[in-house]
Amino acid sequence: MTLLRSGRHGGVNSRALFQTGAALVVAIVVFLATQNWVRDLEVNVVVGLLGPLLPDSLLGAGSNIVVVPRDGLPFLAEVRPSCSAAGAVVALGVLGSFIARAGRVKATLAAVAVVAIGNLVRIGGSIGVGVIYGKSSLVLFHDAAGGAFTFVYLMVGFATYLWFTLPKQAKC
Repeated sequence: MTLLRSGRHGGVNSRALFQTGAALVVAIVVFLATQNWVRDLEVNVVVGLLGPLLPDSLLGAGSNIVVVPRDGLPFLAEVRPSCSAAGAVVALGVLGSFIARAGRVKATLAAVAVVAIGNLVRIGGSIGVGVIYGKSSLVLFHDAAGGAFTFVYLMVGFATYLWFTLPKQAKC
């Protein structure tokens, strides 16, 4: 699908433009409809996995985690929409809807799994740093290491998507 037609008449491909606009609207609606549920799920998974490793240090409450550091006062860590994998997962789903190849469902699911797991590790790492070193260290880790980690898992997720969707090279 291309937005511009090739050939002597050129112009805008109205069908492709409509499909792109419709996909954008669907992505926004799906994101807005699922973001709170996804953030709550991410919190529950992280607290469920880290809870046994850090007993009496974590309590999940919706899209928030009450963190009780080893030294210091408890604080609240909020998983905001920008911290969640919901946006990236919806974007990958929309991207998958444009691919006509047979492997698109497998490609989309694999990429979504990479992104979702990567984000859970990032959230868990931030929370773990917060329990061990306190609130300011959680914020520093989240902003610095977490940002770099987000870039890596998004690139790996997209590369996974491409690996499944691009044609395989024929053997000679």
